[in-house]
Amino acid sequence: MTPLNPYAYGGPEIFQAQKKLLETGTFSDLTIHCGGTVWHVHRAVLAPRCAFFDMVCSGEFAEAESQVVELPEDDPEAVDTMLQYLYTLVVPSLNTSEKARKAFEIADKYDLTNVSVEARRVLLSVFQGIYSPAAGFGVPQATYKPAERLDDYWTWIQQCPGDTTEFREALAKGCATKVSFTTIQEELIKYASENPEFGVLFMRKLEERAMMAEDALIDMYGGHRRLRRHRGLIHDG
Repeated sequence: MTPLNPYAYGGPEIFQAQKKLLETGTFSDLTIHCGGTVWHVHRAVLAPRCAFFDMVCSGEFAEAESQVVELPEDDPEAVDTMLQYLYTLVVPSLNTSEKARKAFEIADKYDLTNVSVEARRVLLSVFQGIYSPAAGFGVPQATYKPAERLDDYWTWIQQCPGDTTEFREALAKGCATKVSFTTIQEELIKYASENPEFGVLFMRKLEERAMMAEDALIDMYGGHRRLRRHRGLIHDG
């Protein structure tokens, strides 16, 4: 399970010391370059905690001799999240949907289980609450447009590496919960018709909600009849 506080591994002193070591780069013996950002890091910290760095720090690779690792395909913010985790073993705050998505992608690439788990937890909450009042998640509510976010999220899910079944289900469920509102209904039906794969999931979630509502009504009506029968107000037959 992802540790949620610095006391999880060695207490706050160790956490702060490791964090400062990354921030200052004191006694660094490896440099990471990504998108114009440079980190002065330590092989003894990274290699035991990440198979990729263990590999590039070995004598068989050029990086071991040059002491420079180039990550041109990665996002600098995601690399920083990865490094913060590798130094402190605490997943940093993923306080925007964009940061959570980047964290999920880099966790999948470099096999960082705890980062992946936390990013997945955050994203499932975002997708399920896409039409809720607090769904902006880092975006000012005045400029938050769920319809635009829906397309953004669905496009990302389709391109995302790894198993995205939970994400697809969560987004479709989040939309289905608000379909009773006329303005939302129109934009969702339009989007579902333009994106058949989403449309199939969306319709399935609507059917599930309808069945749940029907079961609830049956239970409520049945319970009401049993109560009236118990009080002698109605008789069978």
